[in-house]
Amino acid sequence: MDQGQFENILDFAIEREWEAVHFYHQLLQEAPSIALMEAIREIELMERGHIEALEQFRKVGYSRIAAPAVENLQIGEYLVPPPDNQTYQNMLITAMQREELSCKLYKTLADASREPAMANLFSKLAAEEARHKNHFEKLYDNDVLREN
Repeated sequence: MDQGQFENILDFAIEREWEAVHFYHQLLQEAPSIALMEAIREIELMERGHIEALEQFRKVGYSRIAAPAVENLQIGEYLVPPPDNQTYQNMLITAMQREELSCKLYKTLADASREPAMANLFSKLAAEEARHKNHFEKLYDNDVLREN
């Protein structure tokens, strides 16, 4: 991968992270409880941390950090919210789907990376996105599925 391709990949990943920050900021405004607001804020801050990690990697490289395994409940893969209907349930579904897509993106980038440090960065980010998705799946399981 040449420097231009690398820069384009980082730009794309950073843009996706900013989209996530804005989405979670909006979701934060709609959260039905203080506990959920705190959880969403924590994930928003993690997404900002991803931006910082990508920018840092662009500048000086990234050290090896093991990517932890994360349980996948696979709830988000089967749900699609209706458009323009921002109920709590639909916001959780959208959050699960966003995190799943981000995870897939980073896994693809990790698999395509020839440089171990780059592959490790993307693997770590994929694991964090999977952990975020798992968080929203658990909220969905506890708050939506149990109510129905």
